[in-house]
Amino acid sequence: MEAHCPLCDAGLPISQSAGSVLQYCGTCANAVTQPAPAVSMLQHDDLRQTCRGQSLSLRPLWQRQARLRMDWIHLYQAEGPILEVGCGTGEFLAVALADGCEVYGLETSESGLRHARQLNVELVQGGMAQAMERYADFQFDSVVLWDSLGYFPDPLGVLRGCRQLLGCRGRLFLEVPRSEEHTSELQSQFRISYAV
Repeated sequence: MEAHCPLCDAGLPISQSAGSVLQYCGTCANAVTQPAPAVSMLQHDDLRQTCRGQSLSLRPLWQRQARLRMDWIHLYQAEGPILEVGCGTGEFLAVALADGCEVYGLETSESGLRHARQLNVELVQGGMAQAMERYADFQFDSVVLWDSLGYFPDPLGVLRGCRQLLGCRGRLFLEVPRSEEHTSELQSQFRISYAV
């Protein structure tokens, strides 16, 4: 069975080494962990801290992913303010800002916000409750979550909050990790179905 890139669907070589290996797609330069780590491993605090410590070395990759994601948004939502929930270090916000968009970010991590603040955009530190309070009288045309939904303790509450922050013609852009374990866990917990 051949592994595939979740962004462009190009074939990836199967790793013969023990444990998970980070592979780069030769077509779009997306980084893919093969095999996908278990949900319990992704929620381990030591792994998250290690990833954050090495994360800045992956910024060029994140910038390329951000460009692809912004192109996707342009297909469905021509203009209007964008809120990124879980903005991390701000690569997507930077691309959207360069495209002339009005952008806002929400992030729980102080280390991510420290880098994102260099963009001079409005950022809110905290979760969905802080965003709902800050933007109670504001409507976004796009709310985006790029691989961040699984980090919130109440994913369904986050999705409900996103819906309240969207204007009447607003769109939610959501990307989740491509993992059978994540997919089955979300489907069983929230009785939802989606394609990744």
